[in-house]
Amino acid sequence: MKYIRTTEATSWKKREGICDKIVQFVYSFVPNANPRYQQKYYLLNEWFIEFDDEGKIQREMGIDLDGKVLFASPYKQNPGFWIESEMSFKDFKNNELSSNEFSRLWDEYFL
Repeated sequence: MKYIRTTEATSWKKREGICDKIVQFVYSFVPNANPRYQQKYYLLNEWFIEFDDEGKIQREMGIDLDGKVLFASPYKQNPGFWIESEMSFKDFKNNELSSNEFSRLWDEYFL
C-alpha cells in the first residue's frame, strides 16, 4: 500500500446564496456520488489517499485546517471523490504519508 497527502481539489466555495439553496434542494432528489460530503468540501485543506500496490485508490479522507478528518470514504452510500475518478498513484505529486498516520486518523474517525 502507498499513502499520499494532496491539496488538489481543495478550493471549493461555500454554497450559501438563495440560488445555491434552491439548486441543493432540487438536486437532493437526484442520487449523486457523495451526498453528505459535498456540503463540507469548502472546509477541505488536504486529502489523504490510500493506494493498493497497483496504484488504484482504495480509501480517502478529507482533512480540515486543524488536521481533523471531515469525512472518509468509502462509507455507506459515499463511494468517494477520488475513488470514483480514473486517477491512480502516478497521477499525483508524491507527498508521502505514513501508513501509521493514515490508519490512526481512519480509526479515530470511525470509533
